[in-house]
Amino acid sequence: MKRLLWVVCWCWAGLVWAAESVEADKADDWDVLRTQAKELRTQAKEMKAKAQREFEVSHKACWEKFLVSSCQDDARQVQREANKEANRTDMEALAIERRIAAHDREVKLMKKAQRLQERDLKAAERAEQIRIEDEANRLRLEQKQKKFDGS
Repeated sequence: MKRLLWVVCWCWAGLVWAAESVEADKADDWDVLRTQAKELRTQAKEMKAKAQREFEVSHKACWEKFLVSSCQDDARQVQREANKEANRTDMEALAIERRIAAHDREVKLMKKAQRLQERDLKAAERAEQIRIEDEANRLRLEQKQKKFDGS
């Protein structure tokens, strides 16, 4: 039953995340995603710290019980479960950060391609300008030559 609940939660979280990613793609609101990833990272750190504090408290409390080893094993298991949840949150933040990094790379490549295109256009314009100047110089020289030959 517990596993089924986890599977259902994961599926629901995946659907929510997919819906959020589609909305984020449409809105191109990457700053919101950056903030969300940062918040998830912070939340995961807090969850891990809380799990560690609870483990230390329950681990100390085990020494007062009759079955110390069993109590300590239970405390470790609770800590593992809490850390798994924190790791899931951290992995979600990491996935968002990867998406942001991929988007940033795409933007950077598009800007580079645009700069290269502008540079090529300027080079072509300059080449045309030089060709026109050379043609004008050639015509001027021809006229001077004709004038010189004609006199």
